[in-house]
Amino acid sequence: MIKRRNLDNSLVQWIMTQTNLGPGIGKIKYVAPAAAATAQYRTMLEEQGVDSGDIYTSLASAYAAIVTRRNDIIIAAPALYTLTAEVAWAIDNAHLLGIGTGLPHADWTLTPNIPIFYTATTDQANIVNLTGEANSFHNVIFENYGANAACLNAVIVNGYLNSFVDCAFHGIMTTEQVATAECCSLNIAAGGHYPLFKRCEIGTREWGTRTSTTSGHLRFTGASGGGPGHGRFDNCIFSSRAETAGVPMVYMVGLRAATSLWRFTDCLFYNFWNNWEGMCDSVFQNPTSGQNTCSIVLENCTAVGFTEWQQREFKGVTYTNEGWIMTNMPITGTAGGLTKLPTGTVGN
Repeated sequence: MIKRRNLDNSLVQWIMTQTNLGPGIGKIKYVAPAAAATAQYRTMLEEQGVDSGDIYTSLASAYAAIVTRRNDIIIAAPALYTLTAEVAWAIDNAHLLGIGTGLPHADWTLTPNIPIFYTATTDQANIVNLTGEANSFHNVIFENYGANAACLNAVIVNGYLNSFVDCAFHGIMTTEQVATAECCSLNIAAGGHYPLFKRCEIGTREWGTRTSTTSGHLRFTGASGGGPGHGRFDNCIFSSRAETAGVPMVYMVGLRAATSLWRFTDCLFYNFWNNWEGMCDSVFQNPTSGQNTCSIVLENCTAVGFTEWQQREFKGVTYTNEGWIMTNMPITGTAGGLTKLPTGTVGN
């Protein structure tokens, strides 16, 4: 049995509410800002009975202190945490919870309202490379601001059954990244089956005017041997800044980049083009050959700044049902989910 040192019941209740773990909580570790900035937070924790040895100044060091399949918890204070190497998250059934308020929109230039894990290192491909299974992440921001074309993703998901709630994924932020074909904010790789993203923000509309037509703030990169399947995006915002018509929001790299069902419910896809001088062609994009054939189901979704939901339909042929994008929204003839100017008058 894991003993707790005077942990306040409200903390345990908060963890249980955030993670749905019930009473099965493992060891708890903490991340606080380094140097003098951490003194007040560290003092408060120690006064509540937290062992000073359980308080760390980086995500990597806290991660090294937890173990797999024990439902261990890392609690992170609001701060900007600069990483110089990716966190290779390979353990299962562990959880990262950020303390803070507000939506996960802030970037590294603003005073953090929740934890921001960030890099400007020129050779860091990812902030987190997630290969573990059944982990959950709550109320944190991941940002890859590396001024180099090799800085590809904020997070790459390559493990089963992981969930993200009230998180943000920001990539393609610098001039070195905007034209790189492989760059994205969130990469769902071959092993990323059954993920859940709830109230998350993917991409950014303030940073990086994208030009690559094979990038995407959300990118599916499974291979022909089998791609990820059965994912859910609930009430998420996808944000982009692009002034090149062929730049999509979501890109499938090829055959079986994703498989089976991917469900988007109450999601917004928004691209900002300066002065609204143009619109991007499509939200979802297949490559010119070897098209992906998964099912994308859109429920009550909205797109702003895009002409249509998809181009290059199933195997390059436009079928009556438009191939791989399906929706419960009004028919294409009434631009289901694609915003229009409300220019009608009373009675029309």
